[in-house]
Amino acid sequence: KTELAMEERKIAQEKAELALLNQRRKDDLLELEALRRQREELEFLEMKAKKEEEDAMRAKEEKERRRVRMEEDRIRRALEAEAQKSQESSERERKFRQAEVEQLKRQIGKQQIQEEG
Repeated sequence: KTELAMEERKIAQEKAELALLNQRRKDDLLELEALRRQREELEFLEMKAKKEEEDAMRAKEEKERRRVRMEEDRIRRALEAEAQKSQESSERERKFRQAEVEQLKRQIGKQQIQEEG
């Protein structure tokens, strides 16, 4: 009878230990799952941060390209305006020189008439 009681106590003790081990196993599995979710969340946040950084870099590069294009356009317009002014100035100068030539021709013509007369 005492042997049976001892065996029952031993079985009860083993059951208690087994229940404790099962509970620890469940707790470990829950903790493992929580860690897995945390790792996935961290990977997602890292990926999101990397994408945001890349987007910011692309936006910065595009802004710089636009700035350079605007500066190139400004310089091109200034050069075109300068070329136009130069062309207009050359045209005025050519007309002025042509008028001087015409005036000299008239003076020479008058002188020739006076010399002949």
